[in-house]
Amino acid sequence: MMLATSPFLDHAKRLIVGLEFTNACNFRCPICPQSYRYKKQAQPAGAAYDRKIGNVSKLVFERIFQECEQVAKIVELNFFGEQMLHPRYQEFIQRFAQRKHFQVVTNTNMSLLNADVMQDWIAAKLDQVRLSIDAIDSDAFDIARPGKVKDLKGDPVKGDRLVAIHEKMHLWFSMPDHRPTRLVFVESQYNPNQSKRFIEYWKQHIGVNDEIIVKPVLSYGGKIADPSITSGKCNVWDIKMCQLDWQGNVSPCNLDVNMDLSMGNVMKDSLFNIYHSDKAQTLRGKTGCGNDIQPCKTCTDSNFWEGIIKVKGS
Repeated sequence: MMLATSPFLDHAKRLIVGLEFTNACNFRCPICPQSYRYKKQAQPAGAAYDRKIGNVSKLVFERIFQECEQVAKIVELNFFGEQMLHPRYQEFIQRFAQRKHFQVVTNTNMSLLNADVMQDWIAAKLDQVRLSIDAIDSDAFDIARPGKVKDLKGDPVKGDRLVAIHEKMHLWFSMPDHRPTRLVFVESQYNPNQSKRFIEYWKQHIGVNDEIIVKPVLSYGGKIADPSITSGKCNVWDIKMCQLDWQGNVSPCNLDVNMDLSMGNVMKDSLFNIYHSDKAQTLRGKTGCGNDIQPCKTCTDSNFWEGIIKVKGS
């Protein structure tokens, strides 16, 4: 059966599309529902994260790529896992060099990052690379970002993990043609008194097209409990966002980590049809922090960006 193809949209009507290569992760960060899943503990607010773990197939990836050429203005490679764990990560990154109508952003914890991947980022002309660190001291890093790290040679780090991460970051910023980069620091109870020193250290190393942001932790639909979480207002429909998991399911929310709000699947219909379907229109009237629908009923913060600190490079 021939799959429907989305119409080609003008820039003003295009979507921000989140694309998940994998929802597997090698870190067990306490601010992430992944940590509860692998410890087989209940989520703090009782909102389950028990979605099947897997990798996007080449067939699904190519379908999403073509649909994004039609309807996306930005494709964010993030969602719920360490995307470099996908066995075809570099192949898929190289594919983005052929894009024509959308920007690409990638996010990583840098645990598997090496010089070859950096060169792939540059060759693909990624529009932004986002590096998540959340600490400036090794002790805080081990608490806030626990997990196995490999060095630039691909060997497991047996000593100070943050030293290896810093080595990768310094190499990346030393490359004159490195892509625009955002250093992300998420503040939580696990990294107190770190963000100011983080900014002071890294602002001297980043370039004119780079930036540092410090933002509060999110609750991921009420799956995470942290005293620093503050309330916000849901904006996913306002900014025309949708999130695709590794199976091609489509949700309107990038915090819907269990895909409870799935509106359809791109292997059965076009992304345009799904986003503008009757089911999507019904969800528009139901979703929002505190509303009686999963995961909104346990979500208080949505994509809360008020009070964010942003430092540009020079």
